[in-house]
Amino acid sequence: MNRVLVQPRIVVGVDLSAASLAALKWSAREAGLRATQLQVVRVYERPHRWLAPYASHRHLPGRDEDSVSVKARLADAVQTVLGRAPSVALTVEVTEGLPARVLLDLAAGAELLVLGGAAGTGQDTIGPVARACLRHPPCPVVVVSADMAGVPMPV
Repeated sequence: MNRVLVQPRIVVGVDLSAASLAALKWSAREAGLRATQLQVVRVYERPHRWLAPYASHRHLPGRDEDSVSVKARLADAVQTVLGRAPSVALTVEVTEGLPARVLLDLAAGAELLVLGGAAGTGQDTIGPVARACLRHPPCPVVVVSADMAGVPMPV
């Protein structure tokens, strides 16, 4: 019998909101407790998808320029929340696509999928991406409140 051994991992979706940064902090702590790898994922959709086909496209950033800026902002956020030398093994990746679909695909085989709760009026609510991920999850899902204390915000 051939078995592929995959290192246990926790997948965390980070969209740079306060809730997702709280989720990043929580998932790093949980990865340390479980001695698993942390996979930090930022999913983005290219801006042209939001425009009507007849709208002007001349001021939109190119694909490479947009990807580079998203990667830089994610790297800054990870360093701000986890420090320069995180105590857990982690990978950081930026992927283009529909956020819920990409996160569910990446979470297949993971121990946990961790997401931030969207800020509501006075209480946390579950946003559309987290709601979609909760419908048919490939692994347990944890939704972390935006009210987690002590999460520094990147500038």
